Amino acid sequence: MKFIRVLKAEENSELKKYVVIRTGGSIGNHDKIVDSFDNIEEAKDYAKRMRKHLTPGERSYYGMSYKVFDRDKLPSYYKTSNGLI
Repeated sequence: MKFIRVLKAEENSELKKYVVIRTGGSIGNHDKIVDSFDNIEEAKDYAKRMRKHLTPGERSYYGMSYKVFDRDKLPSYYKTSNGLI
């Protein structure tokens, strides 16, 4: 079983420039901000590493992945599901 640090609502105010979001997954356990970075290259490397750890079932059946977004250009759906609005 994997343990991933999901940022809590009170930590959202301390988000850095780029955020990594876990997309897909089961109901109630998807589209969460996992971590934030100042450098886009670090964020991309982290997301790539995390995608490598997903099982084939998590990728295909649950559609899980990790994506990097600029915090200021984050789609509104992710903002509401993570308590940023």
